[in-house]
Amino acid sequence: MLEAITWKQYLGGVAIAALVYYTIIGLVYYRQKIKQLLFGSRNDHSSIYELEELVAEIRHSILEKSGTETTKQELLQQLTARLVNYSGLRKPGFRHALNNNLIMGANELCGVSFSEEELNEVWDSSPR
Repeated sequence: MLEAITWKQYLGGVAIAALVYYTIIGLVYYRQKIKQLLFGSRNDHSSIYELEELVAEIRHSILEKSGTETTKQELLQQLTARLVNYSGLRKPGFRHALNNNLIMGANELCGVSFSEEELNEVWDSSPR
Protein backbone atom coordinates (compact mmCIF):
# COMPACT_ATOMS: atom_id res chain seq x y z
CA MET A 1 0.00 0.00 0.00
CA LEU A 2 2.76 2.51 0.85
CA GLU A 3 4.56 1.52 -2.30
CA ALA A 4 1.71 3.09 -4.35
CA ILE A 5 2.34 6.55 -2.85
CA THR A 6 5.08 8.70 -4.34
CA TRP A 7 7.30 11.02 -2.32
CA LYS A 8 5.63 13.98 -4.02
CA GLN A 9 2.17 12.83 -2.87
CA TYR A 10 3.47 12.10 0.64
CA LEU A 11 5.09 15.54 1.03
CA GLY A 12 2.00 17.21 -0.39
CA GLY A 13 -0.20 15.43 2.15
CA VAL A 14 2.14 16.34 5.02
CA ALA A 15 2.17 19.98 3.88
CA ILE A 16 -1.65 20.11 3.78
CA ALA A 17 -1.92 18.45 7.20
CA ALA A 18 0.61 20.92 8.68
CA LEU A 19 -1.22 23.86 7.13
CA VAL A 20 -4.56 22.73 8.59
CA TYR A 21 -2.95 22.04 11.99
CA TYR A 22 -1.25 25.44 12.27
CA THR A 23 -4.35 27.25 11.00
CA ILE A 24 -6.42 25.67 13.77
CA ILE A 25 -3.74 26.45 16.38
CA GLY A 26 -3.54 30.03 15.13
CA LEU A 27 -7.30 30.50 15.25
CA VAL A 28 -7.56 29.06 18.75
CA TYR A 29 -4.70 30.98 20.36
CA TYR A 30 -4.58 34.20 18.32
CA ARG A 31 -8.27 34.78 17.52
CA GLN A 32 -8.43 38.27 19.06
CA LYS A 33 -5.25 39.48 17.35
CA ILE A 34 -6.44 38.15 14.00
CA LYS A 35 -9.76 39.99 14.43
CA GLN A 36 -7.93 43.20 15.23
CA LEU A 37 -5.73 42.85 12.16
CA LEU A 38 -8.63 42.07 9.84
CA PHE A 39 -11.30 44.41 11.19
CA GLY A 40 -9.38 46.95 13.21
CA SER A 41 -9.99 47.80 16.81
CA ARG A 42 -13.50 49.01 17.47
CA ASN A 43 -12.35 50.70 20.67
CA ASP A 44 -10.25 53.16 18.68
CA HIS A 45 -13.18 54.04 16.44
CA SER A 46 -15.54 54.59 19.37
CA SER A 47 -12.85 56.63 21.13
CA ILE A 48 -12.48 58.87 18.09
CA TYR A 49 -16.23 59.47 18.01
CA GLU A 50 -16.16 60.17 21.74
CA LEU A 51 -13.37 62.73 21.18
CA GLU A 52 -15.33 64.42 18.39
CA GLU A 53 -18.43 64.65 20.59
CA LEU A 54 -16.36 65.99 23.49
CA VAL A 55 -14.76 68.68 21.33
CA ALA A 56 -18.18 69.76 20.01
CA GLU A 57 -19.61 69.82 23.53
CA ILE A 58 -16.70 71.87 24.92
CA ARG A 59 -16.95 74.30 22.03
CA HIS A 60 -20.67 74.82 22.58
CA SER A 61 -21.08 74.55 26.35
CA ILE A 62 -17.85 76.16 27.53
CA LEU A 63 -16.12 78.24 24.86
CA GLU A 64 -19.14 79.79 23.13
CA LYS A 65 -21.02 80.40 26.39
CA SER A 66 -18.00 81.94 28.10
CA GLY A 67 -17.30 84.31 25.25
CA THR A 68 -14.80 87.11 25.55
CA GLU A 69 -15.87 87.97 29.10
CA THR A 70 -14.02 85.04 30.67
CA THR A 71 -10.51 84.99 32.03
CA LYS A 72 -7.87 82.41 31.24
CA GLN A 73 -8.04 80.98 34.77
CA GLU A 74 -11.85 80.63 34.71
CA LEU A 75 -11.67 78.92 31.36
CA LEU A 76 -9.00 76.49 32.60
CA GLN A 77 -11.14 75.66 35.65
CA GLN A 78 -14.17 74.90 33.48
CA LEU A 79 -12.12 72.78 31.09
CA THR A 80 -10.44 70.88 33.91
CA ALA A 81 -13.80 70.17 35.56
CA ARG A 82 -15.15 68.82 32.28
CA LEU A 83 -12.08 66.77 31.34
CA VAL A 84 -11.15 65.34 34.76
CA ASN A 85 -12.64 61.92 33.90
CA TYR A 86 -11.77 61.82 30.21
CA SER A 87 -9.49 58.81 29.64
CA GLY A 88 -8.29 60.12 26.27
CA LEU A 89 -5.93 62.51 28.05
CA ARG A 90 -3.69 59.50 28.71
CA LYS A 91 -3.34 58.84 24.96
CA PRO A 92 -0.80 61.18 23.35
CA GLY A 93 -2.60 61.43 20.02
CA PHE A 94 -5.94 62.24 21.61
CA ARG A 95 -4.37 64.74 24.00
CA HIS A 96 -2.59 66.49 21.13
CA ALA A 97 -5.81 66.69 19.07
CA LEU A 98 -7.79 68.00 22.05
CA ASN A 99 -5.10 70.56 22.90
CA ASN A 100 -4.98 71.86 19.32
CA ASN A 101 -8.75 72.18 19.24
CA LEU A 102 -8.81 74.02 22.57
CA ILE A 103 -5.98 76.36 21.53
CA MET A 104 -7.79 77.34 18.33
CA GLY A 105 -11.27 77.50 19.87
CA ALA A 106 -10.22 79.51 22.93
CA ASN A 107 -8.34 82.00 20.78
CA GLU A 108 -11.16 82.33 18.25
CA LEU A 109 -14.16 82.43 20.59
CA CYS A 110 -12.77 83.78 23.87
CA GLY A 111 -9.68 85.72 22.88
CA VAL A 112 -7.63 83.59 25.29
CA SER A 113 -4.28 82.16 24.22
CA PHE A 114 -3.08 78.78 25.45
CA SER A 115 0.10 76.93 24.63
CA GLU A 116 0.24 73.17 24.34
CA GLU A 117 2.80 73.00 27.15
CA GLU A 118 0.50 75.00 29.40
CA LEU A 119 -2.45 72.70 28.74
CA ASN A 120 -0.31 69.59 29.25
CA GLU A 121 0.79 70.90 32.65
CA VAL A 122 -2.84 71.40 33.63
CA TRP A 123 -3.84 67.91 32.49
CA ASP A 124 -0.87 66.31 34.23
CA SER A 125 -1.56 68.10 37.52
CA SER A 126 -5.33 67.56 37.52
CA PRO A 127 -6.67 64.77 39.76
CA ARG A 128 -8.09 61.67 38.06
